[in-house]
Amino acid sequence: MVPSALRERWTRAPAEAACERLEARDDPCAFVRARCGDIARGVDYLDLLYCRAPGAWRAPAAAGLCAWLLLLLSLLGTTAEFFFTEQLDYASRRLRLSDDVAGATLMALGNGA
Repeated sequence: MVPSALRERWTRAPAEAACERLEARDDPCAFVRARCGDIARGVDYLDLLYCRAPGAWRAPAAAGLCAWLLLLLSLLGTTAEFFFTEQLDYASRRLRLSDDVAGATLMALGNGA
């Protein structure tokens, strides 16, 4: 049984209201500003791509956003490598776990964090 508050969130929006296939819309910028504003948390990438990057600048803006994504993923990987892995290694040595057990249990804990 799903609570009514969650049921509203899980129901699929009608095709004309969903933030999909924006290139096929008559005015993607107006559609993004009217219907897709509740998706953004922090930086509104759809507004940046469809409203602030006019026609010829859309491809470089998309390439810039892809580069930004790669940078963020690289920073996330570096942080995990230098901080998270060291802590897991220390915890497994302290608990005297074998490598197999430590990998199966402690990494599962980290995945849930």
